[in-house]
Formats: sequence, C-alpha cells, structure tokens
Amino acid sequence: MTAYIKDESVLRELYDLYGGALYNYVYQIINDKGAAEEIVENTFIKLWTDKNAFYRIQHIIAYLFASTRNACLSYQNTLFQ
Repeated sequence: MTAYIKDESVLRELYDLYGGALYNYVYQIINDKGAAEEIVENTFIKLWTDKNAFYRIQHIIAYLFASTRNACLSYQNTLFQ
C-alpha cells in the first residue's frame, strides 16, 4: 500500500501511531533520551518537508524505522569522529 499525505492531520496520526515505538527503538540503539527525541522528530520533519516522498514510499513503517536507524548510525558516527 502506498502512503499519501494530504495534510498535517495525516502526519500527526503517523506520529501518534509510531512515534513512541520509534523513540524506544532509537533509545535502545543510542541510549540518549534527548538525541532519541531529536532523531524521531527530525524523521517526521523530513517526511513532512519532502512531501513527494509519500508518493515513493510503499511501506511507511519500514521507511520510518529505516530512516531512524540511518539517523542513529549518523549520530553515532559523529560521536566517534
């Protein structure tokens, strides 16, 4: 199923449905509450600002978890540089 965004309420619904699970996932990886919150927020901001992305996304949950995982890896790389 392809996801389409029409307004902020769709983004809010996605955040309400998956934000907590994404936060827990990120926190398990990086063990930093503030950074975990920021990564999750930035994932949804990225999704909102690139509205065309919704036309390319086939599985929104997989996209959200992959995006947060990649952000975690980037965060960890900045810590070790």
